Amino acid sequence: MVKNKASITPTMADVISRAIKNGADNLRVCLPAKVIKYDHKKQSADVQLVLYSKDYEDNLVDMPILYGLPVIYQRTQDSFFHMPLSKDDYCTLFFSDRSLDVWLSNGGSVDPKDVRSHDLSDAIVYPGLYPFSDSFSPTNSKDVSLKCGNTTMFARKNGHFSVQNQNNELIRVLDDLVRILREAVVYTSGGPQHLRHHLFDIIQDRLRTFLEA
Repeated sequence: MVKNKASITPTMADVISRAIKNGADNLRVCLPAKVIKYDHKKQSADVQLVLYSKDYEDNLVDMPILYGLPVIYQRTQDSFFHMPLSKDDYCTLFFSDRSLDVWLSNGGSVDPKDVRSHDLSDAIVYPGLYPFSDSFSPTNSKDVSLKCGNTTMFARKNGHFSVQNQNNELIRVLDDLVRILREAVVYTSGGPQHLRHHLFDIIQDRLRTFLEA
């Protein structure tokens, strides 16, 4: 039985609709990935996308490994904030509107010399974007927290500042040190004498402005 030609021939509207859908499906904007290797001297990373793609038979397939991608950190010409990146750290990939090859090599204002757009090879790595199952748990929602390994720093809205490791808090240790120096006794020929310095009280008062009440 021969099918009606009209039933198997797509209309112009169908063709346009499919073309738009295919274009949208292939427009990469932002995707999560995992770090495979990181070069801290160049701030470049090799990464593996963590969302599967599908082939024409609807089978799940791994996305390709992307090599030598630039990593974004907060910086200016003479200041820099760097975080260590390790294997299996999560990151976010943003895909450039144009090829980055020439600009990454030369900097400045350049002709990209390539018409590709939102290509996998033009991804930019931004550390972060972890799943809710592996979220970081700050002590509260008001303080600025900076954590590295077993050390955590807090900047409080009330003006206090805290640097903590597994067992101690830096400002409190310094405050205790000043107190001990004030109470220390030196044995001289004239008998025991307390250490004296006109700045002891001033320094301790300044330290305590950073301590939690």
